[in-house]
Parts: sequence; C-alpha cells; structure tokens
Amino acid sequence: LPRNLLPTVFSLPQKKADFIALAKTLSEIFLQSSDETVLKNVALSLRFLSHGDHSRAPDGRLQLKNVTQELRDRLVDLFADDILGSAGAEGGSQSKRKRRSNASSPSKRRRGASSTSSRASTADVTDDEDSGIDGATNSADTEYGIYLNLMRMRILFKRCDLSPYLQDEDGTTSSDDDGVEALCSVIADGLAQRLKARKVAPKDDGDDDSNDDDETSTKGESLWDKDVKKVAMTTAKAVDEGISLIISATAWKYREVLEQEDLVVGDDDDVIMDESSKDGEDEEVEDHLVLRLRNRAIALIELCFEQFVEDSGDEDGSVPDYTDEQIAFSVYMQTAGCGAASDLRNLFPKELAGAASPLLRAFSIKNDGRLIGGYVRCFRS
Repeated sequence: LPRNLLPTVFSLPQKKADFIALAKTLSEIFLQSSDETVLKNVALSLRFLSHGDHSRAPDGRLQLKNVTQELRDRLVDLFADDILGSAGAEGGSQSKRKRRSNASSPSKRRRGASSTSSRASTADVTDDEDSGIDGATNSADTEYGIYLNLMRMRILFKRCDLSPYLQDEDGTTSSDDDGVEALCSVIADGLAQRLKARKVAPKDDGDDDSNDDDETSTKGESLWDKDVKKVAMTTAKAVDEGISLIISATAWKYREVLEQEDLVVGDDDDVIMDESSKDGEDEEVEDHLVLRLRNRAIALIELCFEQFVEDSGDEDGSVPDYTDEQIAFSVYMQTAGCGAASDLRNLFPKELAGAASPLLRAFSIKNDGRLIGGYVRCFRS
C-alpha cells in the first residue's frame, strides 16, 4: 500500500500523525511476521517511506533504524545462548554479556520493553530459566528464533543499506563499518560453531570401545543423537540465511568503496589512464573491511562444503553409514554453499586481479579452487 501513495502527501502537516502511525505499524508487522512474502512487501514499504525528498523521510528512517537495531539485539542474544552445551550457565551468561558489548557498544541502549517483546515474538526462545521446558525444546526454539531473525535481517539488508543504522546510539563511538563488522562477526562465529558441531560422521558400530575419535566427531555424533526435535534443518536454513546476509552486507560496503574511490566507469568516462595518474597505485591492500567480510563468507562456505557425505551403506548394503536427517542436512548445506560461492565469485571475479586499482586487485578471489571444487563435488554426488 505505501508504494501506491504519493510522496508529496506525506509532507502535508495534517498527515504527520498518520505517517508516523503507518511507519510504526509496518515496523511491528515486520518484527512479528514469519511469512517471507509479507516480510519482503513490508521491507519494500519501509524503504519507500524512509527514502525520497519528502519531509517525513527522517521519521521513516527512524523506524527503519529501530527495526534494524531490534533485530541486531535479538540476534546477539540468541547467538549468545549456550544451546550446544559447551559451557555452563555462568559461562553462557558471561558470553552473552560479552557479545552484546562487542556487537553494540552501549548495550547500554537495551530497550527494556522491546527486549521483552523481542523474546515474545520468537516464542520465548531465550527464557529457559523461567519457562520450565526441557533442553531439547529450548534448543529448537532458539534455532528457530535465529533462523527467523536472520531471514528478517537478510530481507531488509537486501532491500537497503542498513550500515548507518548499526552505529551506536549517539553515533560517535563507532563507525558504520564497525557496526556492520561486529554484527557479521557475531553471526559468522555462531554459524561456524554450529557447522563444526553438526559435522556428520558415520557411526562405527564395530568399535564401541573406541575412545580415540577426534573431538569434532564426538561432538557431532552426540549432537545428532540428542536431536530429538529434528532441529538440524532449521540450523541449515539459518546458515543459508546468515551467509546471504553477510554477502549482502559485503556487497553494500563494496558498492560504497567503488563510489568513494571513483572506480565506477560511466559511458562518457575516459577509461584510458595516463602514466601520471598511476602514481601511488602500486601499493597492495592487505587489510580492508570488504576483504574481512568476504573472507568470513568464504570460511562459512567452505564449512558448508565440509558437510559433504557419501550416500552409501556398509558392504552388505544393510546398514547405512548416515541417517536420513544427516544426508538431508548435508545436501542442504552443499546447495547453500554452491549458491553463496556463485554469488561471491560473481561479485569478486578472478579477472579483477588484473585491474589498475590495488583495491580491486585485492578484492579479487584469486584462489577459488576450493569454492569450485566444492561446487563440482556437490553436482557429481
């Protein structure tokens, strides 16, 4: 509906209250809905209300900022929960406080009322102390909450650049880059932990006494054994959404760099660079926000490819090496990895290695053998 309204109407003084009410209603719908089509339509409407030259655009951006920071807070809290059982309650609470501090400096800005509403909208996925439900149910709710909020953030990030809204409350203690990198770090670390813990390994029924399995396999088997709520596919969907979100954030920062460094060539631009303009262009770039975000996405994609399993059984064909759930999880992760690898290789093609700009040369994915190898192995399986 908002896309069919004339922007000039928003500027009328008598429509200010209606505009603010509309923007708040859309924000509430976005934070509570779980339907992807609804989320996409609302995200498009929020972008429409927050952009343009009408006088209510700042009010629209304020609502967009509130939605972005609410989703960030939810994700930080959810990833801080110790659902994998690797730490006790005390360690989990310390981790949560640390992650909040790292991802949003003044968490200090935690909104009491919104914190309550955020948990309610994710089925109370983090209030395990008071809920009285068992650990498996809490784990399933938490994984679903992570998936749902990653999907919301991914949809919103694809529609518009959320970097300015990830700053601290006063906008002075961190830059846009700091906010984006902090959020992506929390997401990437949480997803990597889940992929490592979920790494499937065939059960060796003939070696019941063996205690020599590596730590990763042991954790993976025990986690699969305790998967009574079948949350593996929810985790797989969350990984897919998280990687897409990180790639979207990377693409927005990449676009920003291209514009700031004047690396976008128009139809009327002279693309031939004279010798004098090449001075200082030989210094190689070794560290950059876009590089760090890109490398985090690559690391997650490689972890997805490591979930590969052979769909085979024992020699007599009677006992399968893997359960149906493990095979389904592996296939989903391979498919997600292939799509993300394709996006990254299109965004940072190897041909950029021959660019005149040192930034573009640095951004190029020169060693894409593992990405291609995982892609090929998936299609051959």
